[in-house]
Amino acid sequence: MISEADYLQLKLQNQKLHKRVKKLSEDKANLFLIQQLLEKIGPEGDINDQLKNVLTGLGQCLGGTNIEMYYYDKNQLNYIDLFGHIAVIKEITDPFVNEIFEQKDFIEKKSTDLNTLLVGGRPSTSWDWGFPLLINQQMLGAIKVSNAMGSVLLRDYLTPFFSHLALILNNQIITKSEEAANQAKS
Repeated sequence: MISEADYLQLKLQNQKLHKRVKKLSEDKANLFLIQQLLEKIGPEGDINDQLKNVLTGLGQCLGGTNIEMYYYDKNQLNYIDLFGHIAVIKEITDPFVNEIFEQKDFIEKKSTDLNTLLVGGRPSTSWDWGFPLLINQQMLGAIKVSNAMGSVLLRDYLTPFFSHLALILNNQIITKSEEAANQAKS
């Protein structure tokens, strides 16, 4: 028969193992979501089509009411969002996005949008997330996720994904510029 002290020790070990299994399960799910996002981008194709795919994938992973991306291409500020709006804009009017460009770092703020309702009509807690698209501390662009429902763990996995996205976007812009220059020469 097991003594009470042994039973309590086994119970404590069991609780630790359950916590570890839960964390490993969350990590596996988050890595799977990041893998799906990585599959949505590739070095081929039109920039806007690729970005639409990425924004759709982010929407599927994080939820939220909108995902917006601002990026520079040939000194022009480009805008694209989850709903397919694409534009060249003169300036950023969203103070949250301006803050991302100024700080060159991830920003998280509790959402002030009261339209983030879950089943039953109860307001949910959601966050506005801002991710910089950086290459060696050079700001290429920013992504704003409005009313994100993702977990903090997922957010931590997204940072390397956005670094990868910045590199691919930068390569796309350089390739597009070189192709235009080659066409002008011929």
